[in-house]
Amino acid sequence: MNTDHDRPRAISVERKTQDLRPWLDSVVRRLKGIAGDENISVVVTNELPDKPIETDVHLLERIIINLVRNSTEACSSGSTIKIGARLNEESELVFKVADDGPGVPEKEMSRIFDPYVSSRRKGTRGAGLGLTICRKIVGALDGSIEVQSRESGAEFEVVVPTAAK
Repeated sequence: MNTDHDRPRAISVERKTQDLRPWLDSVVRRLKGIAGDENISVVVTNELPDKPIETDVHLLERIIINLVRNSTEACSSGSTIKIGARLNEESELVFKVADDGPGVPEKEMSRIFDPYVSSRRKGTRGAGLGLTICRKIVGALDGSIEVQSRESGAEFEVVVPTAAK
């Protein structure tokens, strides 16, 4: 017998118009505190326009926080995480989170967004659900998320439309 507890919850999208430049600056200040606890630097390139944009900032914040936490768990002390934000030519929001950690092992690339998959360093805690949650949120926002792994770390790119289709 299935109950409401057995079904996955739908992600509720609440788009509002907001100036995203100061919003991102606020989110990054909090993230610098999280990363600083691990002696990891956060560098931001905020190229968002100085105008209101329609999107769900709460869901975007969850994505960025999950990606940065994921990076802090993969990186060692003294590492750097880079966050970039801009609008592309199609007026879609583009967020990048890149780190200089070990990258994603090739055998995990095809499963990186699956539940319980993790390549975090020893001594960090988590269930391996952060990237799965990111993918679900990005899907609810009608966007995309991709990962590239290099010898010099991993880079996640999130692209989401700025308004309801």
